[in-house]
Amino acid sequence: MKRTIVCLCLAALLSGACAAEEVLLEGGSVEVGWEEISALVLRVLFDEPAGAIEDTRTWVVTDLAHRFVDGVFAWQLHYSGDGQGNVVVIANDFLTTRSFTLAQLDIEVLAYEQGRKLTLRIPRNGLVPNLIVPSDLLEVHALWRQMEPIVTLHVPSFGSLSTVAGAGGGDADVSPAEEASSGAPSTEPFPSQTIYVVGEPIRHRFVSIDPESGEPDLWAAATCEIIRRENERLIILQRFTIPKDPETGVFELSINTAGFVEAIYDLYIWISTNGSAVHKQVEIRAP
Repeated sequence: MKRTIVCLCLAALLSGACAAEEVLLEGGSVEVGWEEISALVLRVLFDEPAGAIEDTRTWVVTDLAHRFVDGVFAWQLHYSGDGQGNVVVIANDFLTTRSFTLAQLDIEVLAYEQGRKLTLRIPRNGLVPNLIVPSDLLEVHALWRQMEPIVTLHVPSFGSLSTVAGAGGGDADVSPAEEASSGAPSTEPFPSQTIYVVGEPIRHRFVSIDPESGEPDLWAAATCEIIRRENERLIILQRFTIPKDPETGVFELSINTAGFVEAIYDLYIWISTNGSAVHKQVEIRAP
């Protein structure tokens, strides 16, 4: 008889972190937790593979989102250990069904052992915004064992941090947002992400290219303005100069959204190189 125990996360007194949620199965376990609020890590582990060794043992992960605000009804991931895999995404109107590779959605297979182990890192935002968020219903299938799900569980809140080894891909003291901001600077003033949750920082590194030299403009200056849309009103929240490294010309955009409310925000950046403004609209949602 299958035994299921849900272990709730406990706050660590010193580190302030909490363990991921874990479901114990007969002969195995399923663990889910967040890397900050940027990606969900899902680990499925059996003590031993079931039955005889087969050429193909397919894992299926189904997310029953039913999120009309995001246009996502559900999606289903298939992986058989071939290094490829695919994800079928169904829109709310049921008229649009698209198939993606794992790479297209930036989904990573962190660990795999045929018939025994699968660890996935599923980004929340990417080609499909808000692909997975707290309260989504997940079904995990191991088709060589049984057709029905081996476990059904809700995606935990952002407070449930992943403790899976290999998740995060870097220094434990560096957040995913900080890792993203430490890469090569972009020539675009804004990040590609358009949906954030309250408390999630908007961070981006960029350079302004001098049209004559084709090199970063070391003398450029940039100003950012944040405007909130409230019904028919436009409320200016902040206007500030974006700090820049004078030696490299790299601008460091950082917006703290901790005090923001759920709304649509207009971001404008003025750059002295060309004297024009660049506009981007983002949505801030509740966690």
